[in-house]
Amino acid sequence: MNLRDLSISEDGRTLWLDMTSGRRLQIPALQVRDLCDCGACRHANGQRLIDLAALPQDQRIAAVEVGVDHCSAIVTLLPESHRVELTFDRLAQLLSAPEAQLAGRVPEARLWDASLPESRFPKARYADIAGDPAALANWLVGIRDYGFALLEECGSTTGTVLSAVELFGFVRETNYGRLFDVVAKPDPNNLAYTGLGLGLHTDNPYRDPVPGMQFLHCLEASGQGGESLLVDGFRVAQDLRSDNPEVFEILANTSVPFRFTDSTADLRSNRPLIEIDGQGGLVGVRYNNRSRADLQLSPQQLTAFYQAYSVFGRLLHDPTYIISFKLNAGSLFVVDNRRVLHGRGAFSGGQRRLQGCYADWDALTSYVNLHQ
Repeated sequence: MNLRDLSISEDGRTLWLDMTSGRRLQIPALQVRDLCDCGACRHANGQRLIDLAALPQDQRIAAVEVGVDHCSAIVTLLPESHRVELTFDRLAQLLSAPEAQLAGRVPEARLWDASLPESRFPKARYADIAGDPAALANWLVGIRDYGFALLEECGSTTGTVLSAVELFGFVRETNYGRLFDVVAKPDPNNLAYTGLGLGLHTDNPYRDPVPGMQFLHCLEASGQGGESLLVDGFRVAQDLRSDNPEVFEILANTSVPFRFTDSTADLRSNRPLIEIDGQGGLVGVRYNNRSRADLQLSPQQLTAFYQAYSVFGRLLHDPTYIISFKLNAGSLFVVDNRRVLHGRGAFSGGQRRLQGCYADWDALTSYVNLHQ
């Protein structure tokens, strides 16, 4: 952090940081107090001991000085005469936070479309990540940044997909079980268990929260067709916001009902197709026409929503956004289920069998944070 000077506003409510670049940054006095990590304010495990609501709200900065190591600022605050030491590295991290927050749930996201060549797909070999934490973390970073990744040479042993998840986290069990087979069968409760093509979708929008990731391991892939299709929902949503902001706002502010029901479950959720955070950053995309329930909106709202939905749906299925590849036996792919839509072409002849499971997003980010 290239700091030139530290100063205090006249009323003591703000700490000013003047950078060598000429940029001037500010931190409110109450935030300075909130950041204190002394033994009275934070436990050794990093958790806060004092509730912000219990602190005097009229915090004022009485003095500020540079620490003896020239790597920190020491701030004295009134009315408690409390001293707070903030390293310059920590200040630099804080000051970059607003820009990161605007980027939404995945600030590192690398948006892509159909021009992404297969040579740039994030991928690894199972043996390489199974015994090397750094290699595993790099593969997980690919999932985080691109929203999908491939894992090759996984073999054809039943349950391998569970082992892949357990390398870094925990399998999320649902009404489909810990492990589910994706294979054509009679009287299916889900169109995934047929040979029909599946339109682009995210999984389980009727669940709250939705699974963060879906893993699919190909055990057998004979016959014709069955290509895997992927679309970066964040890329499409960003383009929609730039080119058609009114439609974006309708989709981000209209809750849509989703439902799944069979003899053992009746799952329902109401969420917008495009989810954003308080700063407008993208959090998630939910799109699954098979599971969309009946809308209950006014006639005016319905007209506007149907038009917006049609615009979004056509974009999601525009070939300029779709990547396609054949998942061979022994290969596995994973998608960020809150970002990347997946689908498949119809298949016939031979046998196509995949095994799948779900996992939550926090397991991925935790592993990456620990190993990078």
